[in-house]
Amino acid sequence: MATATNVTFALHIDNKPNRFGRYVIYVRVTKDRKKRLIKTPVEVANKSFFNRNAKYENWIRQSDLEFTKKNEILAKALSDAKLAYSDILSDGQAVTLYGIADKVQKEPTSSSLMLFFKEHNDNLHANGQIRYWKQFNDVYNKLEAFRKRQRMGDILFSDLTVRFLDKFVSYLSKIPNQRDPNKVLHNNTIQNVLKRFRSLINKAVRLGYISYGDDPFNNYKFKWTDTNKDRLDKDEIDTLANLNLEKDSLLWHTRNCFLFSYYCAGTRPGDLLQLRWCNIKGNRLSYRMGKNHKASNVLLMPQALEILDLYRNESQQPNDYIFPFLDNSQPYAKAVTQEQRDTMKVELKTALFKAISNKNALINKKLKQLAKIANIDKHITLYVSRHSFAKQAVLTKDVKSTAVKGLLAHSSLKTTENYLGKFDTSVEDEAMLKIFGHDDETQKMQTMLANMTDEQKELLRSLLDKK
Repeated sequence: MATATNVTFALHIDNKPNRFGRYVIYVRVTKDRKKRLIKTPVEVANKSFFNRNAKYENWIRQSDLEFTKKNEILAKALSDAKLAYSDILSDGQAVTLYGIADKVQKEPTSSSLMLFFKEHNDNLHANGQIRYWKQFNDVYNKLEAFRKRQRMGDILFSDLTVRFLDKFVSYLSKIPNQRDPNKVLHNNTIQNVLKRFRSLINKAVRLGYISYGDDPFNNYKFKWTDTNKDRLDKDEIDTLANLNLEKDSLLWHTRNCFLFSYYCAGTRPGDLLQLRWCNIKGNRLSYRMGKNHKASNVLLMPQALEILDLYRNESQQPNDYIFPFLDNSQPYAKAVTQEQRDTMKVELKTALFKAISNKNALINKKLKQLAKIANIDKHITLYVSRHSFAKQAVLTKDVKSTAVKGLLAHSSLKTTENYLGKFDTSVEDEAMLKIFGHDDETQKMQTMLANMTDEQKELLRSLLDKK
């Protein structure tokens, strides 16, 4: 056993605030007049809230709303440091300041959920994951507003209970909807906030900040609202395609983008706007998706090739964008492949993300106008082209779900089947016919004709003519 040395332990507060305007408290370990600071998760908004000479472990004054919890955390931090020192002595090892600090810091020490959340979001932004950063930052901002509403000095991992989640949901249900201030957040929007919140807590569990048994989501039941996805029928697609629009107008380009996405298996908006001429290889569209980095290689249908012909010109370069929504002269345009975009600086990734978001919003605004012109009483967005393709896929009975899974680039067949199931009403339709007794041959023929596409009807006419 090593001989005890003159090691002392005390608490220390930073002289200057951190970037969040808060003062961090450390455990100060001193040996032979040399010191080592071990960071604790405790922070205070004002230096006067801390009293290093306090008795009975009341270092944090009652001016801090979380004084009880913070004092408990500091007491444990001091105890852990002393225990680490004792263990080193028991093991017969040489006592060093670094050895004590390393032994203490092997396990996560942060008890602040908000600090953990902030660091998580900062890492997303630093890594250029702008889309995910925006999503998680929205959750953080909602939690921060909730914290202030509850007059909590901080949100600690120990605060997380099912009751806490219920209060948070109640708060979210009263937040005005950004699109329509006269409405509140839709239930599914709230569930998505909780879904991202849960993924963050899962990460905290993996890293040891909170135990699996203390995860409140283990006992929380998500309550999604089933909604109808807007999608266009084939007749409505044809109506859009046949609209007489001024060439090169914004409405004209918008219509072309929507239809090209539809005819290319529902290409996602972000990928669609970034397509280059080099992605066209003969009669195929080949690119890597931005969302999941999966490779897509789609056979171009004649309708899609006709749209491409509208944009071909002698001056086009292989790396030029196909559709004129993103600027070829912008610095982010130099990154042609997904691999190149992944290595762009954060500033460029942010600029590209904002440009895509703005153009997508503009296209959706123009699609709303096109719907009125075409007398289509549906809320059309660029993403609806993906839903419309899925509906056409489910109506084509000979197409297997596995093939549609590949075209939609879903990670699992279950996702695809759930996706397609929202559009398939054939079982329910058959049940209605049986319930109400419409099972005569005429009714069956009428039902069959009503479900046939224009191409199928034309084929039937040609076969009857031959007879």
